[in-house]
Amino acid sequence: WRISRPPYVQISMFFCMAITIMMTVIGNIFVIISIAHFKQLHTPTNHLILSLAMCDFLLGIFVMPLSSMRSVYSCWFLSDFMCKVHTGMDIMLSTASIFHLTCVSAERFCAVCSPLTYRSRFRSATVLLLVSVSWVVSAAFAYAMVFGELNIKGSEDFYESNMRCVGGCHVFFSHGSAVVTSMVSFFIPGLIMFAIYSRIYIVARSQARSINILANQLRMHSPKPGVFRYRTRKGTMTLAIVVGVFLICWTPFFLCNIIDPFVDYTISPVLIDALVWFGYLNSALNPFIYAFLYPWFRKALKIIVKAQNSCLLEVEDLIEYCYPESNVSCVKISHNVVAKTVLYSVLVFAMAITILGNSVVIISIMHFKQLHTPTNILVMSLALVDLLLGITVMPFSMLRTVDGCWYFGKEYCYWHSNFDFLFTGASIFHLIFIAIDRYHAVCYPLQYPTRITLPVAGLMAALSWILATVYAFSTVGTKANEANLEEHIAAMDCFGNCSILVNIVCASVCATFFFILPICVMIGLYAQIFLVSEKHVKKMEGTKQTRADMNSNKILQKVKHEKKAAKTLGIVVGAFNLCWMPYFIISLVDPLYNFTTPDIVYEVFVWLAYINSTLNPIIYGLFYPWFRK
Repeated sequence: WRISRPPYVQISMFFCMAITIMMTVIGNIFVIISIAHFKQLHTPTNHLILSLAMCDFLLGIFVMPLSSMRSVYSCWFLSDFMCKVHTGMDIMLSTASIFHLTCVSAERFCAVCSPLTYRSRFRSATVLLLVSVSWVVSAAFAYAMVFGELNIKGSEDFYESNMRCVGGCHVFFSHGSAVVTSMVSFFIPGLIMFAIYSRIYIVARSQARSINILANQLRMHSPKPGVFRYRTRKGTMTLAIVVGVFLICWTPFFLCNIIDPFVDYTISPVLIDALVWFGYLNSALNPFIYAFLYPWFRKALKIIVKAQNSCLLEVEDLIEYCYPESNVSCVKISHNVVAKTVLYSVLVFAMAITILGNSVVIISIMHFKQLHTPTNILVMSLALVDLLLGITVMPFSMLRTVDGCWYFGKEYCYWHSNFDFLFTGASIFHLIFIAIDRYHAVCYPLQYPTRITLPVAGLMAALSWILATVYAFSTVGTKANEANLEEHIAAMDCFGNCSILVNIVCASVCATFFFILPICVMIGLYAQIFLVSEKHVKKMEGTKQTRADMNSNKILQKVKHEKKAAKTLGIVVGAFNLCWMPYFIISLVDPLYNFTTPDIVYEVFVWLAYINSTLNPIIYGLFYPWFRK
């Protein structure tokens, strides 16, 4: 059942959870960018911290937002399959975070207790192995538990009769699975960490005493009084913070998790949910503990905040190359760290919204049979286009935009460019067919059910994909876009380049047939839709309602409904027009001025076009009641 809370309680809960999510996402982004950007930070310890930060970042992006909705309303608004995916990802990322902390403690143990053999033991391959094991074991354990339904093994009857319900997505553990999960995900790693850090402290203290004794015997300059005690106290405090925060955040939840089955599940779900969020808080605090307390991170943070164009150490070369070992490498774009941080944050956020939003649209339409209408089939196919753009195109374009480099070879550059054009064309053709569908629904409401059926909608979607594929491979696939541009291409050719040049003929044809004409057709259709719908509404509202006119009243309501839907899709078309128009204008103008448009302007217009795929699910969410439900 849904918990009824006063509005001020809901607002307070959302506010606290939003703060936790923002701390998790932003803090771990800073850690990731700092370690990835500064080569001096590429050490075994920091690579483990980087992977840990990535784990916590993904928890903040993919798990916490959906968990916040479930916590506030105590309801799950997505499908059972998505519930399992979310639960599996929750267990996987939480467990991976704990495993990473254990690996960091093991690495520190070798560094302190065996300093002479540390470098030979902890090489890049060792770190990669530890990171891979942390991710693979966590994923295998979590999804085997959830999709194999091992978590309810032995308590199936109790789960079916007392816990399972429509709109519920609470994690349930039987007696055996609760013990196994708690031991694997918390108690064993926790004991290992506590033992390792205790040993580290003892060894470090012993080594410090030995050094002091040796220094006194050799009559060397000894530390000032109290320095040893201060360093010992500082080391103790740091280790206490590391282990203490971990234990404080996760102990309450795992104790409840292991006790609850043995007291017949009488612990309040609200309490368990609060303890889950207390555990999530560990992912928000990890950047502060493992990074913000380190001197290297404070230096990196100062550079990021002050926007200094410098490295942590002295800069040897002002010019960076995509491939320093190559003599024909492209020059890397030199952004200051603040600009890079902002760019990555904005673009990653846009990709996350694109992928998550369109995934929800696809799942919603596929899952609910009531939504299997011709219009929604086209909307679902359009969402698939946007989803694939977010997965296969946007991540690689992001790296190219920020660094000005292409790291994936000429072969994938070719396919990336084709996919880019393909998904662009597919979006346009889908919007045209959606406009045609709406035109028939509003202008011919009685004939619409027989004219636009599900097979017809499927045919429209298939045609959109086929025409888009022909458009992409006849343009970029055959390299028709590069005809008569050999000199320009040779002048800008370098190792790490993946720019697309389009000659004036190809640009004119593409802009005319794949933007200007489709936009004119859609505007004409929607204008006709609004004129006809207004005419129908005025005509039917002017007639007196009698018993015989009830059929007319139903038609009136249907016309109003279709008009509202047409308005929503009109907004979709308008957003498409605003997002894509600058790109097509620049693609026409650029060849006329010998491709002198600054790269930054071109990249901005490309990403403005990509943002259209981000906006579509937001528009559906704001204007479609079925999507909100």
